Amino acid sequence: MPSLDDESQASADDIVLTRSMVIPAEALSWRFSRSSAPGGQHVNTSSTKAELRCDLTTLRGPTTVVDRVRLRLGDELRIVSQHGRSQWRNRQLAVERLIEQIEAAAVPEAVRRATRPSRGAVRERLADKKKKAERKQSRNWRPRRLTRRAKRCLHRGEVRGSAGPRVRGFAAEHVAKQILKPCVAAIETL
Repeated sequence: MPSLDDESQASADDIVLTRSMVIPAEALSWRFSRSSAPGGQHVNTSSTKAELRCDLTTLRGPTTVVDRVRLRLGDELRIVSQHGRSQWRNRQLAVERLIEQIEAAAVPEAVRRATRPSRGAVRERLADKKKKAERKQSRNWRPRRLTRRAKRCLHRGEVRGSAGPRVRGFAAEHVAKQILKPCVAAIETL
């Protein structure tokens, strides 16, 4: 691939880009057709849609940059522009987009350096996590519900020991002390 040592190698029709790259005029091929964009009756009679094809194998510049561009965009780049009302404007838009895409592809990827969060950041994240958990827990509060077995025992007036009824997450002793005994006492008074 030829390299570009100075600006004098570029002809007047060539497109000079940043990073010392040049798109030769021979690499560009145009095709025009009817557009579906706005333009009234004019759009039905003239070919305002512009299609630009650029052969990236003829791109000149530093080898590493040209290789990076070809790797990301391929050997040929096709750009279609039909937003303008005239062919001249669509040609301008197509060339602008071509330059933007090639320059974006020429930028090397930033190397990511692994970092660790600071102690304060970790502490803050855990405190925030705890606060959110407490907030969500407070939203879900409901009175504890009795299981079917506990309801049956309550209905019959029985209070069982450790193998007896369970309320979600509570042992039977707690159920007997806190819930069933007062209920049984209330039933006996009736």
